[in-house]
This record gives sequence, structure tokens and C-alpha cells, in this order.
Amino acid sequence: MPRHNEFRAILFSTLLPLAPAHLLGCAGSQAGHGSEDLRPVDEARAVAVIDEALTAQHLTVAPGADVASPDGDVHVELWVEQGYGIAYVTELEDQKSGGKLPKAKGRVLPLLRVEGDRTVLVLYDRDYQYDAGKTHSSTALTAELKLKRDVTDFALQVVKK
Repeated sequence: MPRHNEFRAILFSTLLPLAPAHLLGCAGSQAGHGSEDLRPVDEARAVAVIDEALTAQHLTVAPGADVASPDGDVHVELWVEQGYGIAYVTELEDQKSGGKLPKAKGRVLPLLRVEGDRTVLVLYDRDYQYDAGKTHSSTALTAELKLKRDVTDFALQVVKK
């Protein structure tokens, strides 16, 4: 028979998923609440976060450039190692490409082959949004950490392989 504290822990962990969000202080996560204030991480800040993530992996970073691909032209923010780049695509850039650039499929990050047989990780600003309103259902730090995680995954699983 479990002791009193163990019993409370088991009971709490069983009932916690059933508790309404507003009782747990998560009102900002309710559907539609504050969603009009979602903003993507600013492009300049995103480039700084990408640079930090690549440098942390001991990769040499070089300035990006505009490149052509069969799926549309794209601006690569930064190049690393031999033939790997990262593009942070804004809504306007996505529209200019006609929406032809590859999209993520679940946790599989979208890669694009560009001129010179180089590989570019395509990241969309809409995937790195935070709540700039009063509810702060998601913070800028959370969005930046997600961006950093995706860049680190690319560095480890593609560039360094």
C-alpha cells in the first residue's frame, strides 16, 4: 500500500490532465485567445539566433546570398561548411516564390537543392511566432529556442554527417 505522499502524487498525476486550463493558469493557451497578437521572430534576430546555434556546433559561418533553385529563388541568410545554407523565409518571400519552396512535414525539416548542388534548410518565420499581446501565451524566448533547436538538428543530422 503506497504511503500518503505517494498516493497524493499518483492521484495528482492522474487528475492533472483532466483539469481545465484556466484552473492551471494557462488561459493564454485557450483557442483564439491572443492569437491576433502572434508575431514571427524578427528576421535580423532570427539570423543572430541561427548564427549562435551554428557557432555553438563549431561550424564556420559565412554571409548568405540569393540563390536559384527549380522550386524558386531563395535568400540564404548564412552558409556553413561546404555547400550548406539556411534560409529564413518571410511571408512575403514565400509569396514571391509562389509557395513552391518545400514545407516541413512534422518534425522533418524542409531541405532545398540549389545551384551548385548545395543544400539549404528552409525555415519559415510563421513557424517561430510568439505572442506580443497581453496574454503572452508563447514568449519570444520560446520561439527563439525552437529556431535554435531546428538549426542545431540540421547541423548535427545533415552538415556534420
